[in-house]
Amino acid sequence: NNSNRCKGVMGFLVNSFIEFPVAVFSPADISDLYAWYDASDSSTITESSNRVSAWENKEGTTARDINQGTGGSQPLLISGSKNSLDTIDFVGDRYMITDSALTTISAAQLTIFIVLKIPANGVTINHSMSNVDTAGGNFHPFYKEDNNTIRVSNTSGGAYVIDSPPSALSWTYATISQNGTSGFVRTDGVLETTVPTSPTGTAKDFRGLSVGRYEEIAGSYWNEEIGEIIIYDRILTSTEIDTIESYLKSKWGL
Repeated sequence: NNSNRCKGVMGFLVNSFIEFPVAVFSPADISDLYAWYDASDSSTITESSNRVSAWENKEGTTARDINQGTGGSQPLLISGSKNSLDTIDFVGDRYMITDSALTTISAAQLTIFIVLKIPANGVTINHSMSNVDTAGGNFHPFYKEDNNTIRVSNTSGGAYVIDSPPSALSWTYATISQNGTSGFVRTDGVLETTVPTSPTGTAKDFRGLSVGRYEEIAGSYWNEEIGEIIIYDRILTSTEIDTIESYLKSKWGL
């Protein structure tokens, strides 16, 4: 059963008298987890000579695993790159994608967390990820323009510039929460400009997932490292968001 593949972690508190297990927080502890990709978990990575061909979804649904069968497009596993944890480098024309259409979820009800390194300035348009919507149109939640601004895509077709972008070549954790008409983004736990309340277009659906590339525009690759992506198919509460951001901040040394 794919739903049983989700991985938990158990730690131990030890003193001179007793030893007993203590549960360690996992993103799977919060309901409605849709997909979870963790480059630091070697058990979820299939690689040869550091070229990654498969990145397993820790939520457990194998159809949401992302893959890359073409050697020249396979991203690179970087050992101990951030806080002594492994990351995946999407330098050049490298990306990963689900193999087939997914069970559709509405991008109008999503909370996404992503840990990544910001690309260098003045290179090209860099997209960290996008959905693959066979009905037309894509949702690409976090990307950098060639004028060095950082934008967040709106689930209904619009996009906006965040007001305090992380600097080039720095690591950040971003939270994008959208309900189809409004929402917000946080970088490093700080609230950025809110999503316009009257976006254009129609709500996009996730029918597949591409990481390291925007599926609609040729040449729109991320060109940098990604450490972790967590997706929920609902709007999380402020307490839940704080919990996951604290987990990411501590884990990745941000």
